[in-house]
Amino acid sequence: MQKRTPFLILIMLFALFLSMLNGCRQQAQIPLVSIIEQYHTEKGILNPHYVLTVWAENTYDEKCVLDKQIEDIYAQISNGETEGRIYNNLGKQLYLRCRLEEAQDAFKKAIQSNPNDQESYYLLGCTYFFTKKYDLSKKNFIRSKQLGMRIDPHTVDFFRKTTPQVVGLYRARLNFNIEKPYEKKGLHCVSLEDVLNLENNEIDMATFGLLASHYVSEKLYGKPFEINQYKETIGALVDEILAEIGGEKRPEWIITAINRKLFFDYKFQAPAEDTANSNYESYNLMHFLIDYRQGVCMSLSLLYLSIAQRSDLPVYGVVAPGHFFVRYDDQGTMINIETTQRGKSASNDDYYKQYPNLDSEETLYFKNLTNKETIGCYLNNLGTLFINKKNYDEGIKLLRFANICAPHFSEPYINIGKAYLDMRQYDEAIKAFSDGLLFNKRHSQLLKGLGIVYFQTQQYDKALEELKIAVAVNGKDSVIHYYIGKIYQIQNRHSDAILEFREALALEPDLVEYNYQIAQSYYMVEQYDLAWKHINSIRKQGVRVDPEFLKMLRDMSPEPHIVD
Repeated sequence: MQKRTPFLILIMLFALFLSMLNGCRQQAQIPLVSIIEQYHTEKGILNPHYVLTVWAENTYDEKCVLDKQIEDIYAQISNGETEGRIYNNLGKQLYLRCRLEEAQDAFKKAIQSNPNDQESYYLLGCTYFFTKKYDLSKKNFIRSKQLGMRIDPHTVDFFRKTTPQVVGLYRARLNFNIEKPYEKKGLHCVSLEDVLNLENNEIDMATFGLLASHYVSEKLYGKPFEINQYKETIGALVDEILAEIGGEKRPEWIITAINRKLFFDYKFQAPAEDTANSNYESYNLMHFLIDYRQGVCMSLSLLYLSIAQRSDLPVYGVVAPGHFFVRYDDQGTMINIETTQRGKSASNDDYYKQYPNLDSEETLYFKNLTNKETIGCYLNNLGTLFINKKNYDEGIKLLRFANICAPHFSEPYINIGKAYLDMRQYDEAIKAFSDGLLFNKRHSQLLKGLGIVYFQTQQYDKALEELKIAVAVNGKDSVIHYYIGKIYQIQNRHSDAILEFREALALEPDLVEYNYQIAQSYYMVEQYDLAWKHINSIRKQGVRVDPEFLKMLRDMSPEPHIVD
């Protein structure tokens, strides 16, 4: 008995040890599993920080690899593989590619196959979070936790602090295939000449607009400014708009988001049409537009185009007579956008009603413009600012830049011709109008300008030839009728002159010069009562009539008594 006691004690101690060891194992199992589950959302696809990094930094080649993997998985499913794991894997690849709605469908199918798939519930919650469906996101996170998922504190903090704008920005960049950082050669241009030497697809519209505005502000007003700060402002505005667009791909919704941000949140708008306003000319300039949120159709449209370009959206400049707007056109959906009317959309028919010569006068009218053609339109606007200030050298320089960018655009030729006409450099004026007619043989303003130069240089037959073509193209221009009438007067064809002056007066009945000229022709054909009628029309406007002509008229016919 005494010899067996130590053995029994040994057995009892060993049994106790096994019992304690087993108890320790049972107690250790829960903390061990909990530790693994609690922190595994810090790694890989379960970490939302990591997913955002993939969205932001994946190269084009890496995106193509993901697309190929997704295509392969879809092929496996088509061949009959429908286990939960394959849908889980598909959801993960779609999630990494930011195809979130597709990923949601895949994770739902994974859950249908395996209702206890905590990972698919969690990732489904993530995709709902990134598509701003927060109630569904919370519901799936709760379910994943009930099944044993332990979301680590860093992940919880991410979901608590990440704003919808951040998510929207990433989604928009991926949807529009916007590579980061935005890079074009045009970003590094330091002069207008640098921009003109670029290919169309290398031009950065924001940089060009600011360089052009800097040139005008310095040369015309003596007020240079720092360009980079405005480029940063535009870049920040682009990010805000992309965050607003998010994962949306419908053109109407995209345009609405841009319009809401520009015209309602930031309140960019056209100023009251008061040309006496000392700032009116400055509304053409990009930096002034950004500072004061007011601009004309050209500067507002250039800002819109700058934002669209950096967002990789199919938005183009469009020019009409005396007007400029932008157009969204993806070859499936076309939306005309009036930047001076808070982004209001107008139909093509609306423009054809407002501008009846859209097709006949200008080859660039109403078409989607290239970057350089848009630049030509803007430089034409800026060149006229100098011309209006009688700074002809600088004005003509910018207008010739416009010719280089948009050789088919008639407006710069017209404005160069007018400048030389003002300076009485008639040969240069004839060349400018004639150069424009090489591209647009039936542009009424070019024909009119050339006719006026010939009139001023007393080449009346040539003048009449150009002006008759001009009036055939556009019979609604009173000036053309006026000059034809003047030529007929010089040729003593006063009956013909009267017909032309009548046409001019039908368009502008109160214009003093028209009334005076027709009165002279009526005098010459001895229709004195009609001559007095137009003389009295002038007097009613408080304008003094040439006393010598009045004497001649009184000698031939007594002045009629006017009854009010």
